[in-house]
Formats: sequence, C-alpha cells, structure tokens
Amino acid sequence: LAIGGAAPVSAALVGVSAFLAGMLGVPWGWAPIGAALLVAAPVAWVLGRWVAREQRSRGLRPAGLWARRFELGGARWPWVVASLAVAALLLCVPVVLGMGAPDAVLQQWDAVFHLNGVRAVQETGLASNRGAMRPLYGEIGPKVYYPAVWHAMVALLPAGGSVTLAANASTFVLGGLVWPLGIAALVRVLLWRWWTATPLALLLVATFGAFPAVVLSTLAQWPYALAVALVPGATALAVASRARVDRGVPATASARLVVTVLVVLTAAGGVGLAHGSGVFSLGLLLGPYVLAALTHAASRRWAAGQRGRVVVSAVVGGVGLVGGLVVVLTNPTVQNMLSFPRATKAFYPITIGGVLIDQPLSGPVGDLVVAVATIAGIVVVLRARIGAVPWLPVRPGSGTAQVERARADLQGITWVVGAWALVVVLTALAAGPPTPLRVLTGLWYSQPARIQAVLPVVAVPLAALGCLVLGGAVARRLGRRAGPVPAVVRAGGATTSRAAASIAVLALVTSVPWTVPATAGRFAEAYEPGATRWGHMLSPDEVRLLGRLDRVLPPDALVVGDPANGAALVWAVADRRVFLPQLSVSNLTADQRLLRASFSDLVTDPAVCDAVRRNGITHLYVDTATAADGAKVDAGAPGLHRAPTEGVEVVDSE
Repeated sequence: LAIGGAAPVSAALVGVSAFLAGMLGVPWGWAPIGAALLVAAPVAWVLGRWVAREQRSRGLRPAGLWARRFELGGARWPWVVASLAVAALLLCVPVVLGMGAPDAVLQQWDAVFHLNGVRAVQETGLASNRGAMRPLYGEIGPKVYYPAVWHAMVALLPAGGSVTLAANASTFVLGGLVWPLGIAALVRVLLWRWWTATPLALLLVATFGAFPAVVLSTLAQWPYALAVALVPGATALAVASRARVDRGVPATASARLVVTVLVVLTAAGGVGLAHGSGVFSLGLLLGPYVLAALTHAASRRWAAGQRGRVVVSAVVGGVGLVGGLVVVLTNPTVQNMLSFPRATKAFYPITIGGVLIDQPLSGPVGDLVVAVATIAGIVVVLRARIGAVPWLPVRPGSGTAQVERARADLQGITWVVGAWALVVVLTALAAGPPTPLRVLTGLWYSQPARIQAVLPVVAVPLAALGCLVLGGAVARRLGRRAGPVPAVVRAGGATTSRAAASIAVLALVTSVPWTVPATAGRFAEAYEPGATRWGHMLSPDEVRLLGRLDRVLPPDALVVGDPANGAALVWAVADRRVFLPQLSVSNLTADQRLLRASFSDLVTDPAVCDAVRRNGITHLYVDTATAADGAKVDAGAPGLHRAPTEGVEVVDSE
C-alpha cells in the first residue's frame, strides 16, 4: 500500500514545490524539490509517531491505513516481485520495439506542446501550474493555467540535455512501474483476504491496451497519463483509510483522523495537479464508493431512530453537491472541455462489446479470458450483495464464520462493480452519437480513449477475483475426482491458487501474441520518422538535420517555420527557440498570425520585415515535403512554406 500510494503523494509534493518556487522567484530544479523533501520527511515522521503513540496509549490495534492486513508476508513477496517483473516486461517491450530509439521524437499533436513545455520549464525556471506554459500560449500566456507537474518532473531528469530522451523515460516509468504498482496496491486493499489476488492482478494488468498504450502513443498525452497512472494508488489510499479492525483504533481518534485526511487529500491533490481530468477520473471511481459509504451510514442511523439527522444531512449534502457542481461546471476551463467538438456516432452495443474485450489492441477475439474472469468477479460480488453465499477461496479448515466474513468483504466492494459500469457507459456515450447525456463525457473532452483508460483500475480487481472463483471451480471439480474431501478444504488449498494462476497465464497466452505487436505498431505509428500515421512531422532526413542544429545555430537563434512540418520541434530537439512553439493557432499574437500568412513576403512587405526585427527572428525552417509526400502541413501557414526570394541564405540542409 505504501509503495503503490507513494506516487500520487510524490506528485503532490512536486506540484506544491513548483508552485511555491514560482511564487518565491526560485528557479525550478533539484534545490527546491530537495528543500521540500527536507521539510516533508520530518513532518511525515512526526505524524507517523503521533499515530503510533495513539495506538499504544489506547492499547488498540492499528486500523485504517495502518492495518496490518494490507502487509504481505516475507514468503509472499517473491511472487509479487516476479509478477511485477512479468507485467513490466510485457508493458515495456512493445514500447521499445515501436519507439525505435531511446531519444526518438513522438510525432503527435500533443507531443509537440509537451516536449516544448519541458524545454520552457528548463529555460524559464518556472514549473508552476500557473505560468509554466506561458511561452507556448502567445498573447494569453500571462493568464494561462496548465497542469505542469509532468513537465516539472521530466525537466529534472539527467538526460544529457535531451528532452525527448527524458520524456520517453517517463513513458516507461509511468506505464511499466507506477501503473502496475498502483493497481497492485488497490487489489491488495480490496481483496486483502486472498493474497494471491495481488500477483494475479499484476499478470492481468499486462493484458490491457486501453492504458498505457493508447494514451502514451496515439494520444501523446503525458500529463493525463501521469494522472491516470496515479489514480489506482490514490484510490487504494482512500479505500484503505476506512479499514476496520477488531479492537482497532477508531476512525474518529484524533491522530488517525488528522493524518488520514492529510494523506488522502494529498494523494487526491497529486492526481489533480497532474491533470484536471484526473480528478474527474478519480471521482468517477470513488463516487460509487462514497455513495455506498454514506448510504450505509445513513441506514444505520435511520435504524437507530436518528431519522431527523439523516434527513438534515441528506439535504445539506445535496445542496453542497449541487453547489459544487455549479462551481465546477461554470468554470471557464471546464466549459471549454464540455464544449470540445467530437464527431462520433458509434453504435452503443459495438462500443460496449469492444470495451469489454479491450479492443482494438487485443486481437480478433479480444481479451476474452479477462472479460470472462471480470464477469465472473462481477457475478460473485452481486450474489454476495443479495445474500447468497457463493464459493469463496477461504483458508483450509475455515468454518461458516470465516465464509461469512469473506462474503461481507465482497459486499463491501459492490461499489467497484458500479464504478466499472459507469466507465463502460460513459465510454459508450463518448463514442456514440450526440445526446443530452453525452455532455457528461465532456469532462474528458468527450474522447472515449481518455475514459476507457481508467477501466483497468476497476476491471483488474474484478478479473483477479474472477480468476480465483473460476480457479475454485476447477479445484472443486478436481477434488471430486480425487474423492470425498470437505469442500472448504479443497477450496482453500494450493490447488485453487494454481488453477487461478493458470487462468491468468491463459489470459496472457491468448492476448500477448496480439497485444505486443499491436502496441508496438501503435508506438511505431507515433514515433517512426516517415511512417507516422496522420502525416509525419519529421522525415528521417529532418531527424538528422535537427540532431546537429545545436552545433549549426547560435544559442540566441530564434527559428520561424511551419510547426506542423517539424519547425516547432527545433526547440525540443535542438534547444533553439522557435517563434511558433505549438500547433494550435487559437492564441496567436498579431505578429505570429502575420508571419504565418506572409513571411515569404519578407522583401516586399515592410510589415513583415518590422515583425521579424521586432521579435528577433534569425532563421527560417522550410520543409519542401507536401501532404502528398505524407508530411503534415498547415494549410493556414502559406507564408512559411517557401523562402523569400532575397535576404536569406542556406546555413544547413538535408
């Protein structure tokens, strides 16, 4: 739990440190983050001692985040580590194959912005969410708010000055380490009674393509990917914070309450600072959990005769919820997200079917084994909810009381099924035709892939439980063949674990042969020069040219050129400033609009000449490739597609 929950807390530390450094005028680097650690570490130690002292003084057992049941015994760690290694290998190898080179350039729309954003942080020393991206936003730069935690982190990496190398390294860290560790922590919290669920989950997470493959390749959304990777760890901390233990420290105890609130809010803040949509993703998953907890508390008070308090609390909570929604939905940034145009009209059943089997990266039949295991997990949870006693993998020799406790545990994770259903429905709405309900998906820019990215957070725990259930069915069948052995002994023995592991391995065998090449292909389409989908920005020749421009152009050079055909990447790759640092044209200055249209009239138009002098532009980047050649070209920048007839000379070409 501590390992899986560390990432969102660390992101919060980086985000707050960057904000304070910006306020104080301190350049961003290892000094401010080191100072923050020097403050945070002693505070964390003091808070931990406070909680421990409270436990000892009351003579009670640790509960909540400190509950011993979330710990793994020494003999179990090797299995978890081995499963993590397998997951990391399966998640990272396709990326290596598709990326081609460690410092390859991700040639997608959003990637240009984020790579240059890292360079902006390095040059300006400003990494705060309020202002770090100013150099990329033209005339509204001083007013812009943009999540810059990822940029701040990557700007710290010792990559020899290569922004692309540092950004690509973050892809491996997020997808191959932070993500599976967070999933493992959440599964450990939800299914703590069955420790084998944790290594099973690590194997199963490697079968999903919705995240990290699509978000980190086709969408090229590193900050959002950071937020999604942090969601399972933050969710694990939130759920674990309410863990009850017999003779445990009560949730209202001062030390436990204060430290729990600090930890959970810090983790949630880390997700929000990483990306605003991450907050909505976290709310999408925890919303059913909070609703279930409130409903349970209200029913207990109602049964105890405190009906007036229940009604008043419901009214106050409802008013607060409505007020909060009004504040959020009327925010200009959220309004822009809600109004983002998406021309989609997919058939709902087809979308839902594709989501269930993790299309399009999982082959012709999809991730069918995981889908079946997920449905099995859902069925068991719902049966436990209505009072049925389904087969459960309890320990050998366990009696009725232990089975009832296990059933109660499954009743407590019914919210996971609700969250899973919400993600599936919202993904279908985002992919479907325009409807009034589709506005709900605007919190994710109405992009199905953004919503589907969080599905594994709730699907993997259900699939891990399903593997145990299906493994138990196999164990019972084998037990009947072996003779009359008590069912509870057969269910809890090693046979169940082996059968469940076999199902997880079957899921890998039936999905990996398709997911690995499909994922590698997605990354190749986004990275490989000259072979990128939707038009390349850099051809192999241009990659070579940009690789030496830092030795050709002086440090104070300012380059103008069509950002769509590679000019914008001069800043990220060659560390030379560019006049048009991103592909978006919504916030251009007057001079930027003028030069996009008329730079080629440098000799004949005095206004163009004045704009060049006023901004200190020294060089022009021209790519002669056209859309017919497979290049990405901005048709709205005709002035940047040919050099002026006079007044310029070629300094380098390829």
